[in-house]
Amino acid sequence: MENAKEFLAIVFKPIWAWFIGGIMALIAVAEFIWPSLQSVITWPAMSKVLPGYFWLALAFFIWALGIAWEVAKRVNKEPAELEELSMIRKEGVELRNFGNNQVKDNDAVLSWIKDYSIWDKKMIDKVKELSKAEAGQLETLDRFMLQQRLSDVNFEHSKYLSMLNEKLTRLYNFIHDYSLSRRNDK
Repeated sequence: MENAKEFLAIVFKPIWAWFIGGIMALIAVAEFIWPSLQSVITWPAMSKVLPGYFWLALAFFIWALGIAWEVAKRVNKEPAELEELSMIRKEGVELRNFGNNQVKDNDAVLSWIKDYSIWDKKMIDKVKELSKAEAGQLETLDRFMLQQRLSDVNFEHSKYLSMLNEKLTRLYNFIHDYSLSRRNDK
């Protein structure tokens, strides 16, 4: 059923092709099948020079271009789950940048850690939909390089920034690997 819907969407979605090509095709078919209609359906000067089947061929060519355009859009489109994961990663990068630059006191650290925890749960839930094994590795992050900077407010701030950096790196790798595996499946 899904393939049938996809096929119908590809064939019938290019409205511009149906509008331009369809009208031309109907007129050309009518003139080709019923030559007596040629006096009723008048074309511009080009119709006097070019026969009706030329217009029919042109109409189907325009329609075929519309179908090719739809197929190309669908073939090159990333799956929705990759787009969602990329947006989640982008949110994580923004969270990291905020944690690096804007967090200046203990209260801000606590608030930022809360935002981190919300982002972390959202990210792991999405990854879990695609790979429970990868989500498990992200949940039980056992090794990461702890980077303490002079600008960090306290140890917790450094620890969570380091964990976030590691998770962003692993998420990037997961998105890349998942994208490659999807391409190889086609």
